Amino acid sequence: MLNRTPTEAQLRWFGLVITAFFGIVGGMVLWQAESLRAAGVVWGVGAGLAALYCSAPPLRRGIYLAWMAAFSPIAWAISSLALVAVYYGVIAPVALSMRLVGRDRLARSYDASSDSYWVARRQSEDNADYFRQS
Repeated sequence: MLNRTPTEAQLRWFGLVITAFFGIVGGMVLWQAESLRAAGVVWGVGAGLAALYCSAPPLRRGIYLAWMAAFSPIAWAISSLALVAVYYGVIAPVALSMRLVGRDRLARSYDASSDSYWVARRQSEDNADYFRQS
């Protein structure tokens, strides 16, 4: 969700972050494309934006909101893809392997001959055991 009322501290950090962002992107362009001109353009845009950001405090909030509005869909897409990757790359294979092996930690299998699914537990003598759930 877009923060429409950033604090001054958040705006200062944002100024540092966008300056570092353009520096890193320019370095990556120089490294990958081996083009000093393209890297210089990226660094120039970053320096211009940083100069504008630092020299005109009333524009900071507008620049911040424009940047966040432009990159929020990208952030949403990346976070969704990360969640999908973790679910289908980690959780689903573990669950599938447990199902194939026959492990049922929640004891969800149906037992027609059972009167109840109640699991008897031993009564604790020490009250400290109640703080150590297992």
